[in-house]
Amino acid sequence: MSLYDYEMSKVIGAKDYPLYALIMAAMRQADIENLGRLRAAFPNTYGEMRARYGAPAGRLLTDGNEVVVIQQDDYERGVEHGLSRARSRPGDGDMGG
Repeated sequence: MSLYDYEMSKVIGAKDYPLYALIMAAMRQADIENLGRLRAAFPNTYGEMRARYGAPAGRLLTDGNEVVVIQQDDYERGVEHGLSRARSRPGDGDMGG
């Protein structure tokens, strides 16, 4: 881990993404060793991600008629602009929150 990783974690955290979305994103980017750790810590999340990966449009039978809309600007903003857009929140300077 580096200072850059820490600063990016603040940027990503400020966006208020759902926890399980962050965990699945981490699983997608992890190397084999870290994927093993994430898989051990979150076996159900890993199982669902694998099931959705193989399902048409990521939809499972249990989703029913649920519709999910992701705003285009969430993609366009991206994390690459993050460090200049980070907002300061109480507790950002320490681990205590």
